[in-house]
Amino acid sequence: CYTVEDDFLFNSLKELVRSESIFMEPSAHAGVFGPIQLLKEGQEYLEKYDLLSKMENATHILWSTGGNLVPQEQREVYLKRE
Repeated sequence: CYTVEDDFLFNSLKELVRSESIFMEPSAHAGVFGPIQLLKEGQEYLEKYDLLSKMENATHILWSTGGNLVPQEQREVYLKRE
């Protein structure tokens, strides 16, 4: 379990729109945080469960819903957030 700062959610939202032209509502980006943190700070966990050698072939699947229901005006507010 983990919590995610709003700054991460909105920065991730902007990056996904910029790089892939995919819009997900902000809270859906919480699922992106786990794999990033695992690779940044999870070396002990990966070593403990003998996963380091398997990470090259690892795939993270993110289930996201709700992006298409966000009105365009609100999307623009999210994307302009600093």
